[in-house]
Amino acid sequence: MEASHLALLEKFTELLKSKPEMVHDPKLKFFKDYLLSLGAKLPAEPAKDSDRPKFNASPPKPAEPESEDEESDIDLDMTGVIEEEEYDPIELPPLTDDEIPDEKMDESNDARSAGMRALSDGNLGEALTQFTTAIRLNPRAAPALAKRAQVLVKLNKPSAAVKDCERAIDINPDSAAAFMWRGRAHQLLGDFEASWRDFTSSSKIDDNEVLEEWMKAIKPNVDKIQAHKAKMDRKKKEREEKARKARIEKAREEQRRAAEEQMRREEEGAAGGGFPGGMPGGFPGGMPGGFPGGMGGMPGGMGGGMPGGMNFADIFNDPEIMTAMQDPEVMAAFTDVQKNPANISKYDNNEKVQKVLQRLSTKFGGMGGAAGGAPGGGADDLD
Repeated sequence: MEASHLALLEKFTELLKSKPEMVHDPKLKFFKDYLLSLGAKLPAEPAKDSDRPKFNASPPKPAEPESEDEESDIDLDMTGVIEEEEYDPIELPPLTDDEIPDEKMDESNDARSAGMRALSDGNLGEALTQFTTAIRLNPRAAPALAKRAQVLVKLNKPSAAVKDCERAIDINPDSAAAFMWRGRAHQLLGDFEASWRDFTSSSKIDDNEVLEEWMKAIKPNVDKIQAHKAKMDRKKKEREEKARKARIEKAREEQRRAAEEQMRREEEGAAGGGFPGGMPGGFPGGMPGGFPGGMGGMPGGMGGGMPGGMNFADIFNDPEIMTAMQDPEVMAAFTDVQKNPANISKYDNNEKVQKVLQRLSTKFGGMGGAAGGAPGGGADDLD
């Protein structure tokens, strides 16, 4: 084989070393199949655009915050709800374990009775005074506490009424009056759910028509509040579920990014490292026995050095060369020469081989330094 032909093979080898992924080019299928038949390990095939992982590079949009007024956006009937004015603290003596003398008990009962008469007469001030006296004499008088709470509600002092009722319920959990008047106090304060709970507890102990009317009046508000809370709970769960899915998607996106980055690195590593773990001895020299002298040490060398301006794209796009290179006889000849470059002389009279070499030489300006010529006709005879 002429030195110019060997130079072509050397250049082809160097090209594959710099761009090993070219071996997967469909036009080089014949060469790829040949390498696989020798048990060669080929570099990873470049991923197609359609096979590459897809991900959205743009950052996720932040979730829109809930409206600050959304939770209070309920159309409630506020009839009877008051804005409580400031007033002096109502006396409420602390509870003790001290036993109350019978004399004080009697005096407390008398004061409570006087307070009930004043309340019946509509004298709220006097009623408040008498019930306060009764509680001072006997801090554990639950009936007096419930009655004073009633007076405090009528005087638009619901917060103080709530405290009296809480004390009464602690002393006597079955005090229907204490639950009823605490519920009424909550209603005046606009706490309809707490009011409903107290009214319900009172009705279970001792129902009455007044209590039923109060419950009927606040039920629409209670229903609206409960429906609104259910809606808010549902939205909260939806936001939490959305956030959970967003976290999962973010993790998947990061995995896709990592996979693509790994794929890119592997491709770059393959491009810079030739045929990793290829045929014995690597490439060049990859075939058994290699290319002695690195393809440049053939006897006689190359008459004019390496040709410049080589364009291997012209070779791969030349259908005649690609067809000829798929000829088993031509491939066998090239394999034989790769095993032993001295065997090139065996093909001096092989018309097919010489036509391929002659066609290749025309791609590089005739290989200016080639000694002699390729017998067997010109490039136009390649068919």
